Amino acid sequence: MSNFDFQALRSKRLFSAKVWQKVGDEDVFINWLVAPISNSEGEVLGTVGLGRDITEQDANLRQIEQARYDAEQANLAKSEFIANMSHEIRTPMNAIIGMLELLNNTAPTALQSTYLGVAESSSRHLLQVINDILDFSKMNAGMLELTYEEVNLNDVLDISFANSLATAMEKDLILDIQLPPKFPELFNTDKIRLSQIFTNLINNAVKFTKEGQVLFKAKVLAENNDDVMVMFTVTDTGIGIPKDRQRIIFDAFSQADTSITRQYGGTGLGLAIVFQLVELMNGEIRVESTEGSGTSFHVVLPLQKIAEQAKVHTSEKHWVVFATNPMLEQFLLNKLITFHQDAKVLNRELPSSMLIKENTVLICQPALVELLPSDWKEAIKSGVIEYQPIIFNLSTFTKTMLGDLPYRPILSMPFSTSALVANFHELSNDEKHQNFCQGAHILIVEDNVVNQQVTALILDSLGATYDIADNGLEGLRKVNKNQFDAVLVDIQMPVMDGLTFAKKVRAQNRFETLPLIAMTAHTRPEDQKRSIEAGMSLHINKPIERTRLVNALMTYVTFDNKEPTQGAKGLQEVHASLPAKVLDTESLLKQVGGNFGLMLKLLTLFKDSKLAELKSISTEVNDMESVVLFSKFHNVEGMLANIRASASVIAIQQLRAAVKAEEGQVIRQSVINWDNAIKRLEKEICSLVSQ
Repeated sequence: MSNFDFQALRSKRLFSAKVWQKVGDEDVFINWLVAPISNSEGEVLGTVGLGRDITEQDANLRQIEQARYDAEQANLAKSEFIANMSHEIRTPMNAIIGMLELLNNTAPTALQSTYLGVAESSSRHLLQVINDILDFSKMNAGMLELTYEEVNLNDVLDISFANSLATAMEKDLILDIQLPPKFPELFNTDKIRLSQIFTNLINNAVKFTKEGQVLFKAKVLAENNDDVMVMFTVTDTGIGIPKDRQRIIFDAFSQADTSITRQYGGTGLGLAIVFQLVELMNGEIRVESTEGSGTSFHVVLPLQKIAEQAKVHTSEKHWVVFATNPMLEQFLLNKLITFHQDAKVLNRELPSSMLIKENTVLICQPALVELLPSDWKEAIKSGVIEYQPIIFNLSTFTKTMLGDLPYRPILSMPFSTSALVANFHELSNDEKHQNFCQGAHILIVEDNVVNQQVTALILDSLGATYDIADNGLEGLRKVNKNQFDAVLVDIQMPVMDGLTFAKKVRAQNRFETLPLIAMTAHTRPEDQKRSIEAGMSLHINKPIERTRLVNALMTYVTFDNKEPTQGAKGLQEVHASLPAKVLDTESLLKQVGGNFGLMLKLLTLFKDSKLAELKSISTEVNDMESVVLFSKFHNVEGMLANIRASASVIAIQQLRAAVKAEEGQVIRQSVINWDNAIKRLEKEICSLVSQ
């Protein structure tokens, strides 16, 4: 009796086993099934067995398992390779773009400005190509993830169209956006990926259209409560795509014709990236085209609209556009009309003198200032009219273009409609804002000498002093010996990396509120998550531009020498991304009808009755039931919004998101950020009410 028979008889049930046995001269892997045989009375009489040769099947399974393991290892290696390539490529690009920006601030000659403009434009184009290749590689490796947030569709469209505006102006193309009445504005989606889809499609349309227009349309195909199926269409009057080539246009490194690459340029990755992004978002894309007549791309995406839609932007100002290009005029008018009907074109609709009136804003490129009518220049100098400069490329701009006219903080394309409105809640331009970091002492922890120099020069231009450490260990020694207002940290360094540095700094209680800002070429979402978990206050990607560094410092560092309400937009050379204010007194004053005394009473009441409650949130995060806690978060956010405490609103939103995600380290860092925000708010309110 075999062991298998014995096991079946003892258990009185089916027994199975897989064993290697000698059959003739060969080793065979056999799957045995042995069952007991019973009579009608249940008495066991014997066993019956069946053996099956599974040698080949087992070998196949082992091969499949090995292949799966090899694929996982290959993907892991590919992931690390892409991360390292991203770091190695972006690091020198950071130095190139940073140095070009700094060089442009040294009062170059007209010829030098031209050279700088070409160099900066080329470097940014190279960076875009690099980003395309890296994005495509990430998608192929399955590394690209969606990050959902509240997204304003109009802002995404503004930015997407603005990226192609300069090229469209050169061709005199008409850019148009047609959205149905009451079309939802706010959605819960991935802003960056949606913008990539729109930007690629619009860029393609502009690139392949010599005359005519590029039209963006949207419509809701189906709706179920907050879930909507939306079709976005980009239509152009360009060269079209031959029917036999339409099936390959979404393939990587492909264009409809090889001669197109020579004539129009491009990597052939744009539509491949769009196709994969649409699939990643569970959508569909298709193309309709007639050769010689134009092309339409239809993108259908399932989106979730925000239940409470944003209020339409409004403005009490009179807006006037002055431009020599009709397409630019129309583009700006379309922006303005979305939040105010009183928008006109200078020297077109009415004599210039009839447009001069109080509370008017002139939008004009600096290069056109000298063409303004003399009465308009005088009205700007006297303060009757506010001047809002817009520029397409910082490298081609010099302050001498503005003459002696006072002006609002400059907006650099692309900017959104909401950014244009928000810019008028900022203080007027003043040279002292150039040194808003005056008195701040900042540590740079970076192993690359060129990047050290770029960052140091930017800080120097902002009025800050700095110290430099070549690695995390040296940085840790300097932090322990000196007092710094903030630390800028690279991630990938020898001796001690940035994440280890952050963990060791945060391990000391005295440094729990020290702003640690990661500046790195590691751009993946998981890289950002690791930075925050290690204790970083913020993770910003290289190449580091001056404006992004300014915004980071304004958000996380309190400078004693400045009024906290000035905001980063006091700088002259800025983009449209706005850092949050500690307290937006200008908006709050408008809210109470310009009554300064009433505003102080409101803030005093808030300080006396609510600040203690806000301070207690840090200790309640781990004690309260989630339902009660989220309700409190909601109430606090509304309360802070009512007094225009923007930075604290952002802090409570981040804390709520961290608690919802149930990630301990992120929660701890968010609590620290919340405490810092409330401390700054208290300091600001006390400063105001004591006047």
